[in-house]
Amino acid sequence: MAVPGSSTSSYVSSSHSAPTTYAQYASPTGSAYTPNSAISPLTSESSGPETPLRPLDLGPPGYHATIILFEQTPNESTIYLGPWEVVGTDPPRVIWRCSYEGEVLEHYLPSDSPADTHPYTLHAQHRRFGDPRELELYLTFKGPQRVRYETPDGVFLDDYMEVKYEFTTIESSIQFQGDVRRRDLVDWFDVDVIWSDTHGRTDNYGNVRGLGTIQRIKIWRDRYSTFHYISFFANHRRRWKEYLVNDFEPAVRQRDDRHRRLRLQARGARRGSAPDTSNQGRRFSATSMFRPRQASAANGAQAGPSTVAAQPVSGLDVRYLGIQFTRNERMQQGTDGPNMIEGPGWVRLREHVYMPTESVFTFILSVNAGSSSVKISVFTTSKGQDPTQIAELQVSGLTSPPPKLDYKRGSTSVIKSQDVDGKIESQDDAFSLLLQTLIDDADLPEIKEKDHIAVVTHRIVHGGDFNNQEIITPDTYHKIEELNDLAPLHNAKSLEIVKSCIEKLPSAINVACFDSQFHSTIPDHIRTYPIDQAIAKSNRLRKYGFHGISYAFITRSVADFLGKPPGETNIIALHLGSGASACAIKGGKSWDTSMGLTPLAGLPGATRSGSVDPSLVFHYASDVGRLSPSSTKELHISRAEEILNQESGWKSLTGTTNFGTIATSSDPTHKLAFDLFVDRICGFVGTYYVSLRGQVDALVFAGGIGEKSEQLRAAVVEQCQCLGFEIDESKNSKKIESVVQDVGKGGARHGVLVCQTDEQFEMARAVAEDEKIWKEDGMKN
Repeated sequence: MAVPGSSTSSYVSSSHSAPTTYAQYASPTGSAYTPNSAISPLTSESSGPETPLRPLDLGPPGYHATIILFEQTPNESTIYLGPWEVVGTDPPRVIWRCSYEGEVLEHYLPSDSPADTHPYTLHAQHRRFGDPRELELYLTFKGPQRVRYETPDGVFLDDYMEVKYEFTTIESSIQFQGDVRRRDLVDWFDVDVIWSDTHGRTDNYGNVRGLGTIQRIKIWRDRYSTFHYISFFANHRRRWKEYLVNDFEPAVRQRDDRHRRLRLQARGARRGSAPDTSNQGRRFSATSMFRPRQASAANGAQAGPSTVAAQPVSGLDVRYLGIQFTRNERMQQGTDGPNMIEGPGWVRLREHVYMPTESVFTFILSVNAGSSSVKISVFTTSKGQDPTQIAELQVSGLTSPPPKLDYKRGSTSVIKSQDVDGKIESQDDAFSLLLQTLIDDADLPEIKEKDHIAVVTHRIVHGGDFNNQEIITPDTYHKIEELNDLAPLHNAKSLEIVKSCIEKLPSAINVACFDSQFHSTIPDHIRTYPIDQAIAKSNRLRKYGFHGISYAFITRSVADFLGKPPGETNIIALHLGSGASACAIKGGKSWDTSMGLTPLAGLPGATRSGSVDPSLVFHYASDVGRLSPSSTKELHISRAEEILNQESGWKSLTGTTNFGTIATSSDPTHKLAFDLFVDRICGFVGTYYVSLRGQVDALVFAGGIGEKSEQLRAAVVEQCQCLGFEIDESKNSKKIESVVQDVGKGGARHGVLVCQTDEQFEMARAVAEDEKIWKEDGMKN
């Protein structure tokens, strides 16, 4: 016969006498409240007979939950748990009958205190991953707690450990939470911010803090009294909070939206006073009383309303709570389950992702993985608002050890060119170091946990036919992977970081921002190569263009500087760095660009040849068609690609990749490299000037060389003076400090500007303005 209050069936261990359990009484209130979170009766009855066999990967039939013992050790074991009972009071404990004969697991709860005893689920930050109710499947208890696991062969474990359960159904998890609390769940709400009179909604710096953010609050009804409780995990205070609620605010019962502010106010009872019960017969009011939960009587079966009401308030720590609800009416839409990205160290992804429609704030991590460096910038933003950078970190010198770490918090340089201790050899190693440095910074209160990062944007060089940034799903990932052959030296490194982010930041949305997407507006007659079009289309052979994230930033910034709408802005932009390109921008959109099918075409770079006679490489070496020794199973690089991408450019002429040295040196080889670079740049400026029919607002220099080399700017403008560009020597010699700075001569036909491009910011801005990422019912690719 089932014992009231147990899970699905009664169970008495052979090593225990029949324990007294907490009987579950119907609430005397007979609440008319209608839950809207679709909580249904328990449906996790055993679906098959017991079996003495050891568990397979899918587990035995009929189990309700699992727990992992000796996690992340060679002895790691998954235990399949069947029905449970909560017994005793000093201390209370959960007795699980395991799914295999003779196995018993006992979980000793430390006390009746909510902070010690009550489990909490993954918080609402994770709600974007499928059905938000699935958060209830994962329960965690605070701190190490005693677990005793016994098998027919004896006691297998009796020790303290972090207790984490994974349930098979939402209903069984809710039943378990209720049994541990000795309460029944009435409803839950996902909220963006919870604050109080003692913990304001924002801190002294205007950052949204409160008691907790992006959380799930739950309303419980006591099984032995008329009282209700509201509970949540105050993640910014790192403790569980639970308050007694005498009455419900009508707006909680009747509201038809999930995004509004609701203040539940206290009456101001003195510390140590008994609760005022004089309003029990009144209608529900906004002046509801809150106070910390008091422990029930030792014998739950004897506890009643009078017993609980007589207990004094031990500490009234708040007078009211402020709650900003998450607006998301269609929260029950979910996913069929995780998908896998195949390859070494498989990565889990979801097909559906969720993000709050009107989130109070969102932290965005912009990641830019280069061949020898990894740079991340942290931004805070809300929907439709420009991001604000709060931190920037970089590991450089991966190919020339020791690597160096730079960290800037706001405008403060925290770490500058510090040699990195430990083994940092790959982009993944560098990213792990940067992320840990960020989380460990005690002076960066905005981010204390990895889960605080909501979105990670990735610079992906080659996006093929993608015209906009895309949420990374398995389908998106594989499409990017297919483009590796078109950008073997770029995309593969970026995908390594994507995998790392998915593993290290499982609660974040990953978004791919493509360097090629800005150039999707290039007309067909410019982007088409004069080759067999059937072959060209089947092999995706056309001009794509790159540095598009930079050009998008340049276009907006220059338009704002000129006081013109971007759609009326025509410029010739030069992104000049170790990789260099030029772009004709007509009406705020890309009209033509120097790079083509791959970043190799166009201007020369530090180690890149730029455009050369296509047959040159076959005369350069006899084995250019063979795979390079640097190729891998996943990444195929021909000897020709290696020669033109990594063994050419001004390094092949001068022996150095430092253009600052080249620009100021009188060495003949350095002068040759400088003049060659200027000549190639001017060739594209002239071509684009004609293509834009002379309707040009300004010539814009950007990138590391474009921003820092006044010698290069002067040489290029002097050669292009016939087109109406003139430079002011005094302005040109000044340090570039503004986002856009004028270095042109007054009265000239066209302007000359320098723009400090910011690809990290541009990626974050694109996310903040992208409706599909903020869409309340998710995004499916």
